[in-house]
Amino acid sequence: MKPITHKILAEQIQQMIDAGLVERHDFHEQPLHVEYNLTKKGQSLIPVVDVICDWGLANIDPSELKETLCD
Repeated sequence: MKPITHKILAEQIQQMIDAGLVERHDFHEQPLHVEYNLTKKGQSLIPVVDVICDWGLANIDPSELKETLCD
């Protein structure tokens, strides 16, 4: 997989927030940090993603697998 830029990552996270899949929590303590959690709507997608992952693992050529993509 190619590395993702900070800009693209931020845009993707914002799209997931806007879709109601992820929520952002800002912590105003030192050091400052942010955490993201799945909403109930986001959690409802876990079984779907698991099935897609299982299908991919069953159909990928093992010689093309450079790292574990799903766990």
